[in-house]
Amino acid sequence: MEFTVEGKQVHASLPNLGINACRAANGFSVSLDEALHAAFPETDELFDPAGSTFEPTRRRANVANINTVPGVESLCFDCRVLPTAPLEDVRKVVEAEIKKAQEKYGVKITYRFPQYEEAPEPTRADASVVTELLAAVKEVFPKVTPKVGGVGGGTCGAYFRREGIPAVVWGQESDCAHMPNEYTKIEHLLNEAKVFALMMLGR
Repeated sequence: MEFTVEGKQVHASLPNLGINACRAANGFSVSLDEALHAAFPETDELFDPAGSTFEPTRRRANVANINTVPGVESLCFDCRVLPTAPLEDVRKVVEAEIKKAQEKYGVKITYRFPQYEEAPEPTRADASVVTELLAAVKEVFPKVTPKVGGVGGGTCGAYFRREGIPAVVWGQESDCAHMPNEYTKIEHLLNEAKVFALMMLGR
């Protein structure tokens, strides 16, 4: 979700003449974070992490100088919601918090969804594509015990499942996704190719 908080820009020496969008955005972000976590505490051990996640992420630059109270702030939340939580319920919590923040800070808050997708039905753990993948992983990694699970927010497999096609996603990772100096190992790519080749061979 991307939110735009509109106040009134003014010189920082005269804050009483403006409406500080930065302060409003800060307060709204904390309140929304707490409200979403309180509203959706459910967990499902099939997923990792097991609960819905609601993370404040991007903030756009506001003013260029320190002595200006910003009139506009933009902030984003990345939300990965368990399939049992309807997105319409999430929207209701968001709109309730927007109303509270607007009344408290005297600002206008609008929002949009760069991406808005209900989770499709999960692939059954006993689906052939799952059992074939588990067998292939076990052959390439004899000392590894694969675990069937899910990832919050969906993967590219969701597009297939939405069309009724059982899909499974797997990869050997270095656990550094979107971290500074993100990388992948050639060794991992080769192992992935072996696993997928074994699946194609029906091994």
